[in-house]
Amino acid sequence: MGEAPLSVFLLVGLLALSLLALFISLWLLRQRRPLVPTLSYVETPSGVRIHYQDVGRGQPLVFLHGIGASLYCWSHLLPLLQKDFRLILLDLPGFGASDKPVSIDYSLEAQCERIMEFLDQLQLKKVTLVGSSMGGALALWLGKSWPERFNKLIVLAPATDPQLVPLPFGRLAGVSKALSWGLSRWMIGQALHRVRYRQDNRSPEDLDRYWAPYDRSPEAVRAFLLATQAISDPRLPQGLANLNLPLLVLWGQRDRMVPRRSIDQLLRVLPQAQLLTHSEAGHHLQEDQPEWTASEIQKFVRSSV
Repeated sequence: MGEAPLSVFLLVGLLALSLLALFISLWLLRQRRPLVPTLSYVETPSGVRIHYQDVGRGQPLVFLHGIGASLYCWSHLLPLLQKDFRLILLDLPGFGASDKPVSIDYSLEAQCERIMEFLDQLQLKKVTLVGSSMGGALALWLGKSWPERFNKLIVLAPATDPQLVPLPFGRLAGVSKALSWGLSRWMIGQALHRVRYRQDNRSPEDLDRYWAPYDRSPEAVRAFLLATQAISDPRLPQGLANLNLPLLVLWGQRDRMVPRRSIDQLLRVLPQAQLLTHSEAGHHLQEDQPEWTASEIQKFVRSSV
C-alpha cells in the first residue's frame, strides 16, 4: 500500500489536538464554579425542601429575600457580583419555589433554624449574609444567635420594627384558600409598585415572577400571613442589642415600607452599624439601584472592618 497523503496526517493531528483541548477545558471547568446560575433543591433535616440558586465563585455571600418576595428579587445584582463572589440565593421556606408545609412554624427562631440547616447541608461554615426587609431581620437574628458562622452582615431596609405590622395577620391563615382566590395579578403588581421607586427598569417578567408563587396557591398565601410573625416579634429590635458583627445598613430615602424612624430605632440598638442611604431608591434597593447596591456590598465585604 502507498503512503498516506500528508493531508490525512494533518487531519488526524488536528483531531487529536482538538480532543486534547476539549479534555483540558472540561477538566478546568470542574475546578471552577460556573458563572451560569445553578438552580437546585436541598432538603433540610426538618423535612423542608429549600429551592436555591448557586452562582459565581469566591467568598460566599448568602442572600435572604423579604416577605412576599423570592430569590428573583436579587436578579439585578447577579451580573454585578458573580465574577467576584460565590452567590447563594435561597427561596425562604414558604416562599418562591420552596416548600410551604401547612404544619410548620414561621416564627423568627423557626425560620433561622431552617436557614442554619440549609447552610449546614451546603457545608457553608462561614459566610456573609445579605438580607432584604424580612430577610434583613432574619440576617440580624442569625448573626446574634450564631455569630461564629458569619463574617459580616449587610441588611437592606431591615424590617425590625414590630409596629410595621399593625394587625395580627397570622389569624387569617385559616381562610387562606378564600383569600387566594381573591388575590390577583394586578394586586401583586400594586405591591411591586410600592416596594420599588423606579418604574423605568421594570420588565413584564418581573410581575410574572412575583405573581407565579401566589397564582391560585392557598399555601403561599398562608405562608405569607404566618411569616408576619417574624417581623412583628416584640423582641425586635431590642433583642439584637448583643450583636457584635460588622454591620452595614442600606436604606432608600423613597422607602414606603420601612420609614426612617424604624431605621433610627435599629441604629440606637446597634450604634456600631454603618448606615448608607440613597436618595432615589425605595424599599427594594437591589432593584431600584442595583449598581450602587452592588458597589457598596463589594466595598464592605472587602473592607477591613
